[in-house]
Amino acid sequence: ATPDMPPADGFPFVHDPAKGRSGADETAIMKALLKELVTRGGSDLHVKADLAPYLRRQDRLTALPYLTLTAPQLMAYLRQIASPGQFAQFEQTGDLDICVGLPGIARFRLSFLMSRGNPGLVARHIPCAVPNLTQLDLPVAVSSWAMEPHGLILVTGPTRVGKSVTLPA
Repeated sequence: ATPDMPPADGFPFVHDPAKGRSGADETAIMKALLKELVTRGGSDLHVKADLAPYLRRQDRLTALPYLTLTAPQLMAYLRQIASPGQFAQFEQTGDLDICVGLPGIARFRLSFLMSRGNPGLVARHIPCAVPNLTQLDLPVAVSSWAMEPHGLILVTGPTRVGKSVTLPA
């Protein structure tokens, strides 16, 4: 474990090289990793076959000391959550974006990808609660723009500045 990311209390899949894999199924591991993403206040979870998962928090990537998923496990997880058409699309293009939810926890945008012949995924945490304009610390003028009956408002900016959070507010 890294000094700022010790294993979470009760996380069921801590990697122990002496013991090998726990035999847990990939869906249980992914659910636990997604819960961990929310618990630790991370924005993204990066999972590559046979490598430690990484959590992005405040623009820092930190390895999590948990079990790795193999390429067959990642593919099995995708096959379980994707429709047959979506899975076929992934096999053809090596890329698939879908949304999943863990009831009572959060929603996630999952981006499955192929990199150097191995599957991986990036999970983006999408909070269930939509912040209001006050919580977003937006100017008062923005609320009046939303009430205009005609026009076009463009919300633009670099990654991770709050575009997706601003729109529902």
